[in-house]
Parts: sequence; C-alpha cells; structure tokens
Amino acid sequence: MREPVFVGGTGRSGTSRMNKVLGSHRDVHAIHWESRFIVDPGGLEDAARVLTIGYEPYAADDALRRLAFLLGRRVSGRSMEAFRGWGLVDELGPDRYWAAVDELFAALTWYEFHERVPQGPHQERHLPGEAKVNRRVVGRYFADRGELLAILRRFVSALFEPVTVAAGKTTWVEKTPFNVLSVPFLWELYPGARFVHMIRDPLSVVASHLHQPWAPRTLDDVVSWVEPVYRRLLDQRPALAADPRYIELRLEDAAADWPAERLRLLDHLGLPDDPAMLGFDTGPVRHRDDQLSADDRRRVLDRLSDVRDELGY
Repeated sequence: MREPVFVGGTGRSGTSRMNKVLGSHRDVHAIHWESRFIVDPGGLEDAARVLTIGYEPYAADDALRRLAFLLGRRVSGRSMEAFRGWGLVDELGPDRYWAAVDELFAALTWYEFHERVPQGPHQERHLPGEAKVNRRVVGRYFADRGELLAILRRFVSALFEPVTVAAGKTTWVEKTPFNVLSVPFLWELYPGARFVHMIRDPLSVVASHLHQPWAPRTLDDVVSWVEPVYRRLLDQRPALAADPRYIELRLEDAAADWPAERLRLLDHLGLPDDPAMLGFDTGPVRHRDDQLSADDRRRVLDRLSDVRDELGY
C-alpha cells in the first residue's frame, strides 16, 4: 500500500473538491466522509500528547473518555450535534469500525478501577439511584512515543486500507479541512504521506462561510472565526513549504489551467498522470466574487489584507 495523501485548508477553500478529484484517479481511493477522529479535539493527536509528554493518570483517564465519545458518539453520528447522521462508520463498514475501536482501546488502556463516590454534603447516605462508584479507565503511559504512534497508525490503516483494496486502488486520500493545522502530527503518523494544502482567496472563503449552516452568521464573526486559522497557517507555512511532502494548490489556478496543475500535483504525489480525472471548473470557483458588497470587502480587508497579500492575492 502506497503512503496516503491528506488534504486540508481553511474550510470553503476547495478541499472537498480536491478529495473528490483525487479519488477519481485510477490509483487513489477517496474517503468520502471526513474522519474527524485524527485531528479534532479529543482525537488521536490529543491522545498522543496526553499519553506521552502530557501524561498523568487523571489526564489519561480524561483523554480516553474524550476519545471514546468522539469515536463512539460523534463519528458514529449518535450525538445530538452537527455530526448527527455522520456516515463514516457505514462507509468503512460497522463491523470493521467497531472491531478496530475495540482493538485500539485494548492497546491504550493500562487498567481500570472503581473509586468510591462520597455522599453529598449534609447527606447521611447516598440518595436512591445515586452512583456509589465511578469507573476509572487509566490510559497507558508511553515513554516511547514511536510505540504509541505505531498503535494509532495501525488503527487508521485498519479502517482505511480494506476499503482502498476493495476499490482496487493502491492508496487513499483523506480530507478534513483543519488537517492543515496538524501537518506535523500527520507526518508522525505516516512519515511518507503527502499533504495537499488548498488555498482560496480569503474574500471568497469568508463569503462562502456566510452561507454554511455550521458557520457564524455575521460577517464580523466569520472573520473572527477564520482569522486565527490564517495566522497559524502563516506561522507554520515557511517550515511546511520547505518540506518536499507538502504542496500548495490555489483553487483559482486549478480552475484556470487544470491540465498544468494536474501534472504538477500528480508529480508531487508520485502518481502517474490520469487525464480521465475530474477537474475544477471556473464557475463554482468564482461564483462568490460578487457576493460581498464594497463595504463588506473593506471590512474583511481591514483584518485580512496582509493574509491575502501573503497568499498571493
């Protein structure tokens, strides 16, 4: 199995289209649903820190609880929030998914015990139905971070490789926008992985956010949402750009000259050219150009003009 490809960006920057485009290559299988369990809060990246350099027993217990909620409720679509109806488990196969989760927690758990829950203040006894014990699940301490990363990598591969093989492909691509803020961890997980950073004019990114049900409702709040993301991107960009595993692709360039950008992208990924791949159309890329008024554009640029300049717009 060839090393995977990860795609990320600010959100509303073309990451979903890139995932679909790469999945149309004859050698690449696209994971349709964002995994969310690798880089999201409470996911594998957080667990890797807590079970290594951030270890202490209560933190380890909390890390496993958060990971269990993420894998057992959020990713499975069982939580009453924006992830409701999430389809990743069905995409990967429920039996395979839950078996991999069980194996992961067996590898991460050190021991379990029940601690006594004291009576409430001014109570002579526990109230009817009140819990008398609390179950603690203590995560292992990994002095060797590489040992933990191997366990986490085995978990991810156990989910994504079988569907890739079933599709007759030799590698997989996974898209979660905020992958872009966790590239170093993704490279720890898969040292040979390639990363595709999708970039779009910040004005278009802001305009598109205003039309998403999961995004803030006002222009100022949207800018407040994306600005720190851009700041972090720019802080880490020089180090990433110097790494041959990283490539940036501007959405507008892909739409303007996809054949040239396709060759550049596939060469970077070490994949043969495939002219039958899907591409990018100018219409869907440019349709946000006139959606901000002159005053709205000025308000956005008051805060993001340097970011826009840095990205070449």
